[in-house]
Amino acid sequence: MKIGIVSDIHCDVVAFQRALEEMGPVDLIMGAGDWVLQYRFSNEIYDMIRDYNIIAVRGNHDMAIASSAGAALRASGKISQEHLERLDNMPAVVEVHVEGKRIVMMHTSRLDPTGGGRDLGGAALGKVVHHYAYNGGSYGRFSAEELGEKALLDETYIMGKNSTPTTATNNGEVFIVAQDDGFQQHSMSDLPEVGADVLVVGHTHQPVVAEQGQRLVVNPGSLGQPRNPAFPHRRTFMILDTKDWKASMGEFQQQAYDEI
Repeated sequence: MKIGIVSDIHCDVVAFQRALEEMGPVDLIMGAGDWVLQYRFSNEIYDMIRDYNIIAVRGNHDMAIASSAGAALRASGKISQEHLERLDNMPAVVEVHVEGKRIVMMHTSRLDPTGGGRDLGGAALGKVVHHYAYNGGSYGRFSAEELGEKALLDETYIMGKNSTPTTATNNGEVFIVAQDDGFQQHSMSDLPEVGADVLVVGHTHQPVVAEQGQRLVVNPGSLGQPRNPAFPHRRTFMILDTKDWKASMGEFQQQAYDEI
């Protein structure tokens, strides 16, 4: 099967639509966050997430709108009720089981060689994980127990929403998480990306395919707001082929949505 991967659309509807056309027939589409801008929402982008049945995670811009900082925008009437609910229910991390492999997708990770991290705009650490399994042309959401495989545990602490922790610091290989009932310590092995066969990230706007031991790391780059001065209009995405578990980059040149 073939999986299309996108990230960092930032309200650029034209680039997003072109990428979906350029990638051709795919079995599944995944998106690593920053669908919108922290000060501007796009119902059109969220229509496309729905219409193309895209597996999606939040980025820091999406989290900003979902946070108290985005209260005025959420109350403005510019975001449809359907998409307010979609934003509220969008996880920070998903795990997809495909052909015996675990694909973990999040907006950013310290394992991203392009310079990713785990600071999502000050977001707290939470427990939100959505699990999916792909089988014979369709996929569905399941609990970790229903998958019957080595899935992320419910108590795994990750970047997420609706979280009780208020602060988190990283001390070497140990994460100290402050919760309402005190502090808990979690090692690097608790992080969801550590056990991934394929890790999908975004955030840096820099495309990369890298092998880290048995793990494949894929960053599709960005469809919105290109940041490479040498290629000011380059938009990128990835295609992951599960036949050989190789990822290839697709690209096209396009001006910014606001300039067209």
